[in-house]
Amino acid sequence: MRSADVSRHEADVAIHLSRPSALDIKLVRLGRMHLMFWASEKYIEKHGAPRSAAELIKHRLVLQFADQLAAKESFESFFPGVSERDLLVMKTNVSSANYWAVANGAGIGVFPSYAIALGGKLIPLEVELNRPLDIWLSYHPGSGRIPRVRHMIDWLIEAFSPARFPWFKEEFVHPHEFKDSYMGEPLTQLFGGFSTEEQR
Repeated sequence: MRSADVSRHEADVAIHLSRPSALDIKLVRLGRMHLMFWASEKYIEKHGAPRSAAELIKHRLVLQFADQLAAKESFESFFPGVSERDLLVMKTNVSSANYWAVANGAGIGVFPSYAIALGGKLIPLEVELNRPLDIWLSYHPGSGRIPRVRHMIDWLIEAFSPARFPWFKEEFVHPHEFKDSYMGEPLTQLFGGFSTEEQR
């Protein structure tokens, strides 16, 4: 979750949640990520579902803190004057640990709108967060001419296609509408298209 600097060859290709400022790189805006509050069925059965920020303060939160998410700043703007220790039951910098903690009932978390399709039985909460993040792909111009890197760039652009995946559109599409607007394969199978040779 730390933004790699492709101009200094820290990576061939990088994905960012804020626009990189380097001038000597190639940039592609992939789409937009819409964040929401989520909880598991188990959590809601035990603690109820908050419907406003005021009600959220009475609940348990599980949050991911990472450089690209600016989570500390977001927490302070959403809960002014509230201490992290009063609300957070778990803080991690690992997205999978964060997701499965919420899916298993540890507390309420913040995930993109497509979280419903990742395997855990999560329920989107009707607490307005209104914090979209633009998704950027960057690569060094020289790296883009290497066939294996170009193949990865093209695959990533397709993987984040708003035309194919409604959760990356400019406008917010509620997860309840995904069944009507997405007809593709399960998300967990998107990586099945690569052969062993291509994965290298």
